[in-house]
Amino acid sequence: DNGFYSYLGSNCRLFGVNAYELNAPDPVKRQKAVEGRTWLKAQIEGKPVFIQSKGLEKYGRPLFIVWLNEADFGDASKSVNKALIDSGLAVAYMGELI
Repeated sequence: DNGFYSYLGSNCRLFGVNAYELNAPDPVKRQKAVEGRTWLKAQIEGKPVFIQSKGLEKYGRPLFIVWLNEADFGDASKSVNKALIDSGLAVAYMGELI
């Protein structure tokens, strides 16, 4: 975010995504958390991405929507966020992505 706040190197969240927790008591949910993290890293790590900041969440972490292709930027249905939800490795936060 090139605005008032600097988010470089800070922890962030995917906007509209409720990922499974790595420390969940349910082993199935823990496994989905590991798979989701692995999937996300494979999608974006070391690649150019296009990010739209959606502000800060209640704990002060920046919220982002991420795209792999510049041509898809702005279309939430083509975002990495939506793809993660569609994969079954996360669920929509509050019932909807955007």
